[in-house]
Amino acid sequence: MTDTAPNRRRFRWSLRTIFVVVTALGCWLGYEVNWIRERHVVVADFVMYRAYRVASNSPSAPSFLWLFGEKGYTAVVVYA
Repeated sequence: MTDTAPNRRRFRWSLRTIFVVVTALGCWLGYEVNWIRERHVVVADFVMYRAYRVASNSPSAPSFLWLFGEKGYTAVVVYA
């Protein structure tokens, strides 16, 4: 009777694969954080000049911004 142990090495990733995944995740995270920073700058400029009206019905934020605690806007009207 030969008992063979089950092969538990299902996921074997090379170091190159881990580096690529971490780099891609870092680029995505940097892009999202930059987008949040730019949104805050634009909203702060609108608030300073009081040339806006925001209709906030608390929808979800675009893309994955809701993961970072951002709220969405249904409409932003800018008066020229």
